[in-house]
Amino acid sequence: MHTPLSTDLIAQLANPHIVAALQRLTAQLPDTDFAVACSGGVDSAMLGLHASLWARQQGKTLHFFHVHHG
Repeated sequence: MHTPLSTDLIAQLANPHIVAALQRLTAQLPDTDFAVACSGGVDSAMLGLHASLWARQQGKTLHFFHVHHG
């Protein structure tokens, strides 16, 4: 069974500047669910980690989609 990472652990791994940038970029958007498309590479994994922390801190629902672009 999959055990989700704790918010505290994700916060330790995340770069606070990236999380703050996500907050600034989304501040003017409607209060709704958000989605992130990930390809499975390292950059997508880091986007997912930071987006997950941002969503938890903001009380947002976040959906992930896998995109195969190869």
